[in-house]
Amino acid sequence: MKFSIAKSEVMVMTRQRTRQRKVIELDEVELKEAKSVKWSRAMCDSVEDLLTLHYGKHHSTLADEVRSWFLAESHADVALICDGAIPLHAHQLILASVSPLVRHILQEMPPQGECGVTIHLPGVEAHHMRHLLDFLYTGQVFVQVKH
Repeated sequence: MKFSIAKSEVMVMTRQRTRQRKVIELDEVELKEAKSVKWSRAMCDSVEDLLTLHYGKHHSTLADEVRSWFLAESHADVALICDGAIPLHAHQLILASVSPLVRHILQEMPPQGECGVTIHLPGVEAHHMRHLLDFLYTGQVFVQVKH
C-alpha cells in the first residue's frame, strides 16, 4: 500500500501476518502542507493486515476550522432569525449536535438545496443567540455583567 502526502511519500508494506497494526504518526506541518491525500489499494492476504493512519491533533484542528468558518460566516447553511429580524448564520451539523430539538426540526424538513434552512425564533433576542453561538463554536463567551 502506498500513501503519499504532497511532495513526500511514505511507503508502507502491509504483508505481515500478525495481529499488530502499523500506525503512522503525522505532525501538523505535514498535514497543512498536504494538497491532496491519495491512497492506492493493494491486495491483502488477510483481514489481519491493517494500516492505521493517526493524526493526534485531529480534534483540535477540526474544531479550529469550524470555529474559523463560524467567525467568517463561511459555509453556513442555517439562518437563525431572532427578534429584531437580524439573521445569524450557523451550521446544521453544529446546531443538530448540541440540540435534540434542532436535530428533530432539521430531520423533518425537506432538503432546501443550496439556500439552506431558515429557523425563526420568536421571543429570542439576537444578542442572546449570538452569545450562545459564540459559546458553541469557541467553547467560551464573554458576557457583560449588569450591576
